[in-house]
Amino acid sequence: MDSEEVQRVSQEFGGRHVQFRSLGFRPDFFATTADAVTTECVFLDAAVHQASDTLTAW
Repeated sequence: MDSEEVQRVSQEFGGRHVQFRSLGFRPDFFATTADAVTTECVFLDAAVHQASDTLTAW
């Protein structure tokens, strides 16, 4: 996936959650997911790249 595709998919994913704001969903809940995905990607990458590189790529 290139960066434009990742951005498009991410915006679509986030857009699907807008309806839940009235029920108490907060966008900062995504931070937990971002941390977990970044950690797993670093593990899968065998720690060849730093977490900040992985987060930027993600």
